[in-house]
Amino acid sequence: MAAVPSNPQKEGVLFISGMLMSLGLAVAPITAFLRNPRNILRTENIIGLAPIYWLFMDLVTAIYDLPLVDRGAVRLSFLTTGIFVTMFWLATMQKPWKLPKAFMNSCSFRPEVSVILPITIICFVLAMLAYAIPSNFDVMLMFRSILQNRFSAPWARGELGGWDAFIDHLNYFGYLLPTLAVMLMRRKGLMHPATVVGFVLAGIFLLFLMHSGARRIIGVCLGSALIYWVLDRERVRIWQLIASAAAIGAILWVMQGMLVFRTLGVGELGVSNTARIAWESMQGKDAAIGTPKGLAVDDNFFRLTQVLSIVPKAHPHVYWRHIWYVLVRPIPRVFWAGKPMDGGFRLQDFDDKGASLSITVVGEAWLSWGYIAVIFAGWMFGRLSRMNSPLFNASSGSVGPMFYGYVTMMLFVGWRAIQEILLFSYALLGWMLASWIYSKFQSRGPSGH
Repeated sequence: MAAVPSNPQKEGVLFISGMLMSLGLAVAPITAFLRNPRNILRTENIIGLAPIYWLFMDLVTAIYDLPLVDRGAVRLSFLTTGIFVTMFWLATMQKPWKLPKAFMNSCSFRPEVSVILPITIICFVLAMLAYAIPSNFDVMLMFRSILQNRFSAPWARGELGGWDAFIDHLNYFGYLLPTLAVMLMRRKGLMHPATVVGFVLAGIFLLFLMHSGARRIIGVCLGSALIYWVLDRERVRIWQLIASAAAIGAILWVMQGMLVFRTLGVGELGVSNTARIAWESMQGKDAAIGTPKGLAVDDNFFRLTQVLSIVPKAHPHVYWRHIWYVLVRPIPRVFWAGKPMDGGFRLQDFDDKGASLSITVVGEAWLSWGYIAVIFAGWMFGRLSRMNSPLFNASSGSVGPMFYGYVTMMLFVGWRAIQEILLFSYALLGWMLASWIYSKFQSRGPSGH
């Protein structure tokens, strides 16, 4: 806070503040890593690093300025984040809440390839219906569409959906496909036919998912698979963590490429040209008009300072309205026409952008009830992070590491917005439904009579 200059609006002037905050936030996870390298994969350590990515990465890479933001709002952003993280770590020191016994029993399930592959195929078919139904099952149209910009695709729709919202939900069945492919590889090896099928199906789904431009979803899908790959073994070695770090760099490169082509389409730019522009922009170069300089995340820090400037000076706290809006989000609007359209505050009403803007969980907490909500939300995130800890040592071969990796990434992306936790939880329901469908088909076979 002391390093914030009197005029924080110019690009790059918050580098020192962002770097100091990032180093401070990294102390606990780094200490845990030095004690035991495997500890870096504990949920609380990964979530402890989340604010560096979601808030302060942009300050360190200095990719944008902060117009019309004063020093007080910037310093308050650091203060509220510090309070949130302090409460987070205090909450992780408490005994973790117990997961439901039925869920823990399901995590000990050790599926064979004869079970994993059919469930993978079911998840793929259901997920791809989200693209096939709007395209009238025209496969060629589907693949032509992913070469164009995301707004011209048959499955593109407006902010508020009707019955087509049910089709969008089919997407959630595919979120575990990369992890299922890795699970097949761990059972039978990389070149086994079942593994090849799993990776092909996961790759096809990810291509369509990347077309949407939703980088956080790609991050969750691939990050979950990466955590599973590391933890699904008796011992974690340094070379595996080094390989994981390299994989994270590749994932960030892919996500940067999505930012490059999501407006024009990869068909117009070309794959190699998109990859080059993404790589050069990550290095801070002006690779192309409209591309960021540096590793782009979101302008979350800027949006957080805006919220702190507006609330409660120009707009009152919304109290329970925002959390109510999040909780009723799963209810289809066709069944409840009067469902809230927002949580009582829209930052775009105070900004010249029409799109929805993320402000991170710290901003949502401040918006709800100021310091009180920031303290409570930080504590709650710490409790949720520790609740996942019994799965950290789940036996290799079981689905425990898969659930652990996915829930960890679900909480990580939940730092961006609380509603993400609710939305990404649908994939777990998708796994249960796909497993149930498979069990019904299996029971009709010769062994089921």
